[in-house]
Amino acid sequence: MEHVFEFEQRALRENVELLDDSSLANLRRYKYSSVDLSPTSKYILNPFWTWVAGFMPPWLAPNMITLIGISAIVSNLLLVQIYISDFESQAPMWVYFWFAFSLLFYQTMDNVDGKQARKTGTSSPLGELFDHGIDSLNCCWAGVVTSASMGLGLTWYSAVNAMATCVAMYFSTWETYYTHTLFLGFLNGPTEGLLVVVVIHIVTGIYGPQIWNNEIFGVGLKPLYGVIVILSVTVAHVPACLGNVKAALAERKELDRLPMAFRTTMPIVAMVASVALWLSSPVSSVLDNNHLFLYTMAVSFTFARVTTSIILSHLCFQSFPVRSFSVMWVYLGGFVYGILGRLGINMNYFVPEYAYLWLWFIFAFGYFMCYANMVIDKLCSYLGIRAYTIGPRLTT
Repeated sequence: MEHVFEFEQRALRENVELLDDSSLANLRRYKYSSVDLSPTSKYILNPFWTWVAGFMPPWLAPNMITLIGISAIVSNLLLVQIYISDFESQAPMWVYFWFAFSLLFYQTMDNVDGKQARKTGTSSPLGELFDHGIDSLNCCWAGVVTSASMGLGLTWYSAVNAMATCVAMYFSTWETYYTHTLFLGFLNGPTEGLLVVVVIHIVTGIYGPQIWNNEIFGVGLKPLYGVIVILSVTVAHVPACLGNVKAALAERKELDRLPMAFRTTMPIVAMVASVALWLSSPVSSVLDNNHLFLYTMAVSFTFARVTTSIILSHLCFQSFPVRSFSVMWVYLGGFVYGILGRLGINMNYFVPEYAYLWLWFIFAFGYFMCYANMVIDKLCSYLGIRAYTIGPRLTT
């Protein structure tokens, strides 16, 4: 364990040291740009978010609003562990209604924080990094809670539900890196997607998780949901991101960068492939011995570390980060338990999978938290700002 932490600290120092003075200087010329085509957001939710923002005290820092929002999702995870740890037991009805409220609360805080930043004059690149970094964590977490709410069980449906949102978030972050604009379509995950999940929780609260065992036109609701999730990401979202990047590069007369841009999607492809190899292996017990929650928690912090690196590189105009120490645990697990397991080499005798999951989770959690803290400190020091309070600028 001591060697794990030594490796972690060395990796952290090497990564944060990449933020040299020239990279930090680019923060001052960064300008946030976004496009939101959702009519739901424009005509319904945005007026509501503006109304809520009016109640925020001027001393409350935007990043604290973000943390308050994600704390509601953390409460959902705790309730899953207490009442639905097998992803299929029926919890008290109030639990599902709390899931719905918490997700709406998170969505609201996730949009109010930016309004608070503009109102208090504390907008900064750190705010974008902090906000989207938290969103990266919630990708996997929201999938876990939804799977438990629908009673999907320790199945591929639950695994896909957690990974699909990560894939969508990766491509959105990748798209923003190359287009320099956060693009939210007519129907998008952060708006309509979350509202659909809220409805799912409410329906479960009214009728119980057994409602999802029914069929519609001869098709089970659970497999139908899985197909919709996969198609939404692979057929709608990913092609849209690819097209937007191609259009942006063409407009800037930089189409020669397109092959390189497409190659930088390989990390998420490799990550998904490793997960698929691992979970489908005959020697893996993640889906059999109630280890899926631990697995998805490790994935969530690993994925958040990857996306925050991309966001930071975008803010500092650095090259796209293709490698991450944290992801190596996914690749190694896919090889050891996925590939070797299929070759008849059961590595569980040497490194039990459950022990490996705990080591991976401890590393991923510690790596992400330490990295986030070090980057926040460095950005605050350079920009002369405070992360969690509002006050006069610090001297730099």
